[in-house]
Amino acid sequence: MNILLAMIPAFLWGTTYAVTKYATPDWPPILLGAIRALPAGILLWFIKPSWPKREQWRGLIVLASVNITLFFSFIFVLAVNLPAAIAGVGMVSVPVVALLY
Repeated sequence: MNILLAMIPAFLWGTTYAVTKYATPDWPPILLGAIRALPAGILLWFIKPSWPKREQWRGLIVLASVNITLFFSFIFVLAVNLPAAIAGVGMVSVPVVALLY
C-alpha cells in the first residue's frame, strides 16, 4: 500500500504535460501556470503561522515572481510549443541549469 501511495505524486506530476497539451488550445499558458500554483499558495496562506515583516515583502515578491510566476509560465509555454515529453525534460533540467549558474 505504501508503494501505491508513493506512486500517486509521480503519476500526477507525469500527467501535467499531457493535460497541459490538451488544455492549452483553449486556455492561455500563463493562466494555466497560475491555476497550477494557486492551490498550493492558498494552502500555504492558511497554514502560515505569521506574516512576513514589512521589510521582507520586497524580497518575497521578487522571489515569488522569479520562482513561481516565470517558472510556471515558461513551463506552460514550453508545453504549448513542444511535445509533452520534451516539456517534461525541460522542467526536470531546471535544477541542473540552476546548479551551473
